[in-house]
Amino acid sequence: MGIEKGERKERQGCLPQLLLLFLFLAFGMKMAGYLGMEENSSPLLARYGAYLGRLESGSAYEELQDPANRYAYVKEILAGREEDVNPPRGMTEEFLDTISLVLAHNCDLNYVDYTSYNDRNIRVFYDYPAERMREMDQAVEEAAESLVEELVKPYMSDQTRAKALHDHLVLNVRYDLENYKNDSLPNEAYTAYGALVEGVAVCEGYAAAFKILGEKAGLQVLSVTGRASTAEGLENHAWNMVLSEGKVHHVDTTWNDPDDVLPGQVLDTYFWVPASRMEQDHTWDKAQFGEEAFLLNGIVQDKNQ
Repeated sequence: MGIEKGERKERQGCLPQLLLLFLFLAFGMKMAGYLGMEENSSPLLARYGAYLGRLESGSAYEELQDPANRYAYVKEILAGREEDVNPPRGMTEEFLDTISLVLAHNCDLNYVDYTSYNDRNIRVFYDYPAERMREMDQAVEEAAESLVEELVKPYMSDQTRAKALHDHLVLNVRYDLENYKNDSLPNEAYTAYGALVEGVAVCEGYAAAFKILGEKAGLQVLSVTGRASTAEGLENHAWNMVLSEGKVHHVDTTWNDPDDVLPGQVLDTYFWVPASRMEQDHTWDKAQFGEEAFLLNGIVQDKNQ
């Protein structure tokens, strides 16, 4: 199965290795100063957001020194499609790294085009206007709710739930091979919207869709970004990992979709496999995508332990 070679050079998030390049290119952009933030019901935004980069000390500052608190704050901002991250003074680099990590673990949040920053503000620029993102999120939500209700039953094990969702994506999502080959992939191909609503995606879209479906089905699931081996060498790729009964299982719906050569077939080669199997032809930063990744995302312990 083809892999997104280059995966849109201007894109970040599920390709965290490109983040520094984007930030370097965007560094020269001057940021408009903000005097306030729109009201938000989020407790973390309410607690930290008002500081607008001016915070230099105090309890909140100390809290944001903690990677887990910083991660939760940034994740909430990106989930709400907010534009301003506003790190405390002296913590810009830490927040930029956290943005990259959050998007790597959560491909479903990645409507991010690029970021720019100065010493008091990080501005997030999205692929779509706010209203369009709300429409897309709503469409994805409705599609995911309907599918999980149809495919998942209470008596199913984690593996059986994951298999039902995996098979649906393989059979109902078409890999956008033509646009991939022509380097003309639309933004939607990288999103859960592309996979669940339009039925056309590339690896990041498959992974985002599986993550959303898995969470709704009660699975503890994250996305993984790294590289995968092909005849042309190592290329950028995205897939998922699921925590179940104390073990991490990898699921690559893209590579299990042979639609270009075997229409209507579902492969199991990269379903529910351990890291030892995946690392035969996939590479990823195991420090970033280990047990700590689940802890950072609020998954304290496996529900079946």
